[in-house]
Amino acid sequence: MTEQAIYRQESTQSQSRYCPACQRAFLVPGGWQAIPCPLCQQAALQVSPNTEDLAPIELIVPPTLDAQTVDVLLSQFMKGAAFPYPDFKAENLKKRLVLIYWPIWLTDVDLDGEWDAIFGYDYQVVSSREKMGNAGWSSQKVIKTRVKEEPRKGFLNRHYENVISPALHTHDQRLSQLGMVDLKTAHSWQAVNTAQSVIQKETLHPNELEDGVKKQCVNLASADCRKASGAQHPKSYTFYGEFKNMNWTKCIVPMFTTYYVDDKGVRYPIAINGQTGAVYGRRMASTKKAWLITGILLALAIIMMLVLYFSKTDYFICSAVTLVLAFIPLIHATTWNNRERNKPPLA
Repeated sequence: MTEQAIYRQESTQSQSRYCPACQRAFLVPGGWQAIPCPLCQQAALQVSPNTEDLAPIELIVPPTLDAQTVDVLLSQFMKGAAFPYPDFKAENLKKRLVLIYWPIWLTDVDLDGEWDAIFGYDYQVVSSREKMGNAGWSSQKVIKTRVKEEPRKGFLNRHYENVISPALHTHDQRLSQLGMVDLKTAHSWQAVNTAQSVIQKETLHPNELEDGVKKQCVNLASADCRKASGAQHPKSYTFYGEFKNMNWTKCIVPMFTTYYVDDKGVRYPIAINGQTGAVYGRRMASTKKAWLITGILLALAIIMMLVLYFSKTDYFICSAVTLVLAFIPLIHATTWNNRERNKPPLA
C-alpha cells in the first residue's frame, strides 16, 4: 500500500470489497482505489469474489463532529503519549480520516398474551434499640426495610420499537471501545449522502437474532409489569403468548478511522465515534526514540564517572547511580508498549 490512504474519484456506484487480513467486508465507492482496510490497516481491500444479497439500509445516523472538534479530540488523545512516533501527529491523523458506517438491527414487535411473576415489595419494620448513655438507658427507634415476595399475573398487549440487536459479531466489543450513538437522530437513508463513505457489511442476520430479541422484549415486559404492579424487585417473570408483527430495520451508525505509522512502517488504526467523539486506539511508544535518549544519558553518565574517577572525588557513587537511571526512558517505553498491546484491537 502507498502512504496515501485512498485515491478518490467521484462515483455513484459502490463496490463490494473485503479485507484478506481481518475478513471484514465493506461497500466502497467505486472510484476509490488502493484503499487499505479502514479497521485493521493490515492489507488493501480486495474485490469480493461473490456479491451476496444484503438487507437494504433504511435508517442512518449521520455524524455530528465538525473539523474543529475532531482536531481537539485527536490532540487530547495524543496528549501524554510516551515517546510518540514522528508520524503520530494530529495533522497526519486528520488527513487520513475515513468515514465508516457500521450496521445494527432495530426490531419492532408486538407482545400479546399472559404473564405471571413473583415480585418483591419493600415494606418497613419498626423496632427499638436500647442504648446506654450519660443519662442512663434510652430507647431509639430503628426502621428497617424488608422485602415481601408476592405472586402476580395478568394479560399483556404491548408494542416495543427499536429493540437493538447486533449486526456484527464484534458489536459488543465495539460498544465497549467507542460507545453507542443516539438513535433519536436517525434519518431515512435516502436523505443522507453516503457517496464518500465506507459502509461495513453485516455479519449477523435476523434469523440468527430472533431468540435474542424475544428475550430482550420479555425483559422489557417484565420491567413494565413490575412497574405497573407497584413492585420494587423482580424475582421471576414468565410470558405466555405470541410475538407478532416482528419487523427488522437495518440502521447504520457513524465512526471515523485513521492511522499512524511506526518506525518500521506498521500501521496502527484509531477510531472515533462519529457522534460522541469517543476515541479508541493504541498509542505505541517509539523504542528507537527511547534508545536515543537512553544513549545520550549513558554517554553523559560515563563522562561524569570518568571525570569524577580521575579527579578522585567522593561522588563516584553518584555517577554510578546516574548510569543506572539512564535506562529509565527505555524501561518506561517498554512498559508503556506492553500495556498498549494488552488493549484489544479495534473491533
